[in-house]
Amino acid sequence: MKSFHTEIIKYTKKTKLTLRERRELRERVVSYMEYHPLNITATRPVAPAGAFYEFMRVRVVGSWYGRVVAGVMAVLIFIVVPIAAERSVPGDALYLVKTHVNESVRAQFANTAYEKVAFETELIERRISEARLLAKEGKLTEEVEAEIAETVKGHADAAQEGLAELRADNAEEAAIAEITFGSALEVQTAVLETGQGTDAGLAVPTIKDVVRSAQETALSQRSTSTPSFEGLLVRVELEAERAHDFFEAIQGAATDAEQGDINRRLTAIDTNIESAKVSYADGSADATVTLSTTLGMIQKLIVFMTDIDVRESVTLEALVPVAPTDEERILMGEERLAVLEEVQRGIRNGFDTITEDGAVTEIDIDLFAKDLADLDAMIVAAHTARDAEDVALFENTLTMAESLAQGLVEALAVDEHETEENIPTEEKSTSVNATTSVSVDVETAL
Repeated sequence: MKSFHTEIIKYTKKTKLTLRERRELRERVVSYMEYHPLNITATRPVAPAGAFYEFMRVRVVGSWYGRVVAGVMAVLIFIVVPIAAERSVPGDALYLVKTHVNESVRAQFANTAYEKVAFETELIERRISEARLLAKEGKLTEEVEAEIAETVKGHADAAQEGLAELRADNAEEAAIAEITFGSALEVQTAVLETGQGTDAGLAVPTIKDVVRSAQETALSQRSTSTPSFEGLLVRVELEAERAHDFFEAIQGAATDAEQGDINRRLTAIDTNIESAKVSYADGSADATVTLSTTLGMIQKLIVFMTDIDVRESVTLEALVPVAPTDEERILMGEERLAVLEEVQRGIRNGFDTITEDGAVTEIDIDLFAKDLADLDAMIVAAHTARDAEDVALFENTLTMAESLAQGLVEALAVDEHETEENIPTEEKSTSVNATTSVSVDVETAL
């Protein structure tokens, strides 16, 4: 026989309110609470003074507002400040952030010796750019220049150490790095030599002297090994692609003339690369030399495009001279030919003047006439070479014709001086004026 207590417990476990009963009970309780509120004012407990920091950590940092503040501070510290520091120069409050934080972080990504040399080269360019900016603003004191010069020397020494490490481990890559490093130093030397840089006649060792010394050291320690054509070609094509990307990026900032000059050199670079490939396929040893020269051109062109101070200080023609194409040579030759024909007319007018009846002259008429006929024949030959698009013959013919024309002009000038003393006084004014007019016209044209 089961006990009553056991049966009661079993029954209570099975007994539950229905859904309708639970809803009615909840409504009654809520209704009672609304009509019979608790008459006690709720108070917030005050944290003890000793728990202030714990209170702030739990209640503020853990709140939405705290997370927003923390996010803003993180953006400010890790993004805004480093970006703003990139525009700083020695003496600015954020300059230490630029040199000790930004550049230190970037240095960690230079894993190979080649990348370290490239990074130190970039730091040299940055320090010199800062010095030029300070010089333009009149803020480059002796102390600041000495500090920058010492920093540049440190970066140059670090680059030389990287090159020495490369020479020991990878002679081919070292040769390529030497071309890049040397090209960068050539650009900076050219900028500082223009007088737009930091040379202010200071007593301390100037940045220009430091850069020139680094350039001489780089030349004296250059490796004698020649990089392979394949390895050099890979590097040249990569740098050429970078140059094309930079050109697209600066088209909005560069002038039309600068864009034309840059595009001309990019075309020359592409032509050199293809020409080197053909030469290498033919077994020519000049292919590697062509690529080495082209790599130097690319590095200088990239610096010109990416550094506005360089563009303001040095012309691209002085920095990266490029051989004119056949079409450009013909156009320049046509300009020379037009001037030469103008000189020819002036010489003939002068010759007609001195051969008039009664004219006093010291010139050998027969010899002068023969030279003038030779000049006429040379000009005809120049036109023939131009029509045949024989560029070399066209230019050589022009050079010989210009030399002959110059001699005839000088003969007329000498004759003018000598005959002025021999002609009668009443005829001197007319004769001198006629001859002088011809000589001036001819010399101006030349």
